[in-house]
Amino acid sequence: MTKLKVTVSSKEEARHAVPFASAIGVSVDVNSRESILAAREIFASLPIFLYTVAEIEPRFAAQAMRVYELAAPHALEIRGSEKPEYLKKLRSKLGCHVIKSLEGGDAEKVAKYAEACDAIAIKLAKPEVELGLRLKGLTPKPVIFSFYEVNESVEDFLAEVKPFAISLSFKQLAGQRINSLLAKLSP
Repeated sequence: MTKLKVTVSSKEEARHAVPFASAIGVSVDVNSRESILAAREIFASLPIFLYTVAEIEPRFAAQAMRVYELAAPHALEIRGSEKPEYLKKLRSKLGCHVIKSLEGGDAEKVAKYAEACDAIAIKLAKPEVELGLRLKGLTPKPVIFSFYEVNESVEDFLAEVKPFAISLSFKQLAGQRINSLLAKLSP
């Protein structure tokens, strides 16, 4: 069964996403205590068994540690150009999962980063079944797909690729035929 992560920007959006989300993501500015504490507030408002993900772009390990300590997410999804060795070290210091976020379908990067983290998040321009199957096959780790352009083809993508999860923003989700999409997420 494919899981759904919904990225929200408020407690209100999170409340609306809870009935169908397996995880709630919040984009966090690592340089802003206010942003980190806002994420913590959203996470604290969620039901106990809902997985939480802080989406960050840290330049230093201390920034990632600060987000983990203050916001208390289950996972950090890390964007940026850090090397796999950095992620391995960071992962060893954190008490949460580390997800590496990658842009596009670079097979070499997927293989390289898979060793260093708990899961790979891949953002594609649009849902392309062949590319999704190829990228998913590169690693035994969970692969989470997201898309710049979400349209009807996301349902075909889910049916064919059967990814561990897809990640949609609350705004993207609101534009989908939610019942049809949820039917594709079920086994």
